[in-house]
Amino acid sequence: MENDENHKLIHGLGALGFIGKDDEDFMLYALDNKGKLSEEEKAKATNVLSGACRGVENALGVSINQNR
Repeated sequence: MENDENHKLIHGLGALGFIGKDDEDFMLYALDNKGKLSEEEKAKATNVLSGACRGVENALGVSINQNR
């Protein structure tokens, strides 16, 4: 169930243009292979999500991370 919701979130980020199709596909792969990712794949996933969060913040005019 949780994985289904996470997949919907990733698809939503792609549909709204916050991540590209390649990054969307990669993030779905990462979700399906959680716990088996290389350090490089973990770093890429972190970067993709970080960029998506910044995009959402900018679109909404808010800051999710109060430390920034």
